[in-house]
Amino acid sequence: MIRTARGFAFILVVTVAALAFYRLDPVWRENSGMIQLSKCIVAARWVVDLRRARRPSASSTPPDGHCLRAFRARPGLPRRFRARLELIDGDVAAQQGEWTTAVLHYRRAIEYSDVSVSGLWNDVAAAEAWKIKDYPAAMAASLEGLKSDPYDEGLRTKAAMMYLYYLQPYSRYREAVRVMRPELGFSHPYYYNIAASCYLALGRNRQGLQMADEAVRLARPTKDTNLPAALYLEGVLLRCSGRDNAGIAALRESMALAPTDQTNIALHANAAAMCASVSANR
Repeated sequence: MIRTARGFAFILVVTVAALAFYRLDPVWRENSGMIQLSKCIVAARWVVDLRRARRPSASSTPPDGHCLRAFRARPGLPRRFRARLELIDGDVAAQQGEWTTAVLHYRRAIEYSDVSVSGLWNDVAAAEAWKIKDYPAAMAASLEGLKSDPYDEGLRTKAAMMYLYYLQPYSRYREAVRVMRPELGFSHPYYYNIAASCYLALGRNRQGLQMADEAVRLARPTKDTNLPAALYLEGVLLRCSGRDNAGIAALRESMALAPTDQTNIALHANAAAMCASVSANR
């Protein structure tokens, strides 16, 4: 009787363990796959994060090609691993200056991915804009990426820059502000400076001053290189808002940090004439 009970208990334990292993097997295979993929790359320099927290530097040691070929040959490779392989191939191509090939791999990585990849769309847009010079494609990539992450400030700013400087007709400040969505905020004074410039050109001084003030607030503690430009924009916007003394003070501080002819002109110009000429796209 006792032996029968023990035998039944043993069978039950084995059955439960087998069922558990059956359920966990895909997870185990996926985790082991990630471990194997990690062995193909230099962990300190390369990542396979499709959200693109960081990219390998130009001096990074490329992944082990033989190791990657063996990994690709694994049967039933999940889509997420195919996405990461395409990402690695894209980075290798980018390191070698083969930007068109890099973009193809990045786009395939996006197709295989099942997570939000706005960071990868950022790489696509940057490569198409600054390396391939295909500005319509870069704009399309930026807008596509913003569908999955409307808060991505890099994509918002890239799209705004396309409207301002790279897609004819240029200086489309309204479109730039619309796609940049300054009301969502930014993490860096550089972005606030661009938004402030757009509002200044549109004659929307109150909103522009909010952006310039925020740029100065972020840049001043660390003496960020964007501080002189932020002070210049703040100074012009203050003068255009009727606060002439405060505007002149900001422009003088900008001149003390990085003197330019543009700042000197804004410092000594007639405020009414200056503000009328700067708002050509109202």
